[in-house]
Amino acid sequence: MESELSKIITLMLSKQAPKAIFLLSHATTLYKHDNLFCNNIETAEQPSAYLLFLVIDTDKKTCTEIQSNLENLLQHLASLTCWCMPLSSFNEELSKGNYFITKVFTKAPRLFIAEDAVFAAPGASSENYYQSHWYQRALEFFAGAELYAIRKQYAIAAFQLHQCAEQAFTGIIYNTCGYRPSTHNLLLLHKYACWFKPSLHHLFPNHTNGEESLLQLLQRSYKESRYTNDYSIKGKQLEILKTKIQQLLQEAKMQ
Repeated sequence: MESELSKIITLMLSKQAPKAIFLLSHATTLYKHDNLFCNNIETAEQPSAYLLFLVIDTDKKTCTEIQSNLENLLQHLASLTCWCMPLSSFNEELSKGNYFITKVFTKAPRLFIAEDAVFAAPGASSENYYQSHWYQRALEFFAGAELYAIRKQYAIAAFQLHQCAEQAFTGIIYNTCGYRPSTHNLLLLHKYACWFKPSLHHLFPNHTNGEESLLQLLQRSYKESRYTNDYSIKGKQLEILKTKIQQLLQEAKMQ
């Protein structure tokens, strides 16, 4: 893991000038090797994915662009999820005692700290950050999807399911770590939520074309179902998605 991370950090620093890089999580793949000609069963452990948090002295919009660029740049080295925050916002939240920011600053492994980095003193932090409104809103959007499905207005029903999924994913992420991602992209939210509920990989597995296209179809409904006449979704597809979203709601309820 150290060698792989070193390569990632070196390449990051050659492209950007972050003030800090923290390691939030890494996922490990276990390979079991059972050989006919060997008596011992060998198990190999290989880190396969990383969740990193970068503090950058720039604005929020640029941070979002940097996040996407770095993930694309480093995909040949590892599966990377990169969250970025402007230094000013990080220090503001740190001084307030924001649970997520304070825990990152005080507990997360520091992969890089710039020599000129200046951070605020951490404020008193509280673990009472859980919020139930995302799950409640998700239920309301799901009820709306069912209503429009009965009317056979499948495009609007898909939009309601998108909103339901967005609320559920966001709730899972926030209620686990206290961080709220600033995106409406379901593919990204699913990727983020999988860090905290690995079972979601099986709900929308990335390696299955059919499942991935369904999630992408739902993502397109966010704009296309409202602003164009070209978006369409079949009743059968909608029913499959409803079943999936119901399972997602169960995961969100368990938070």
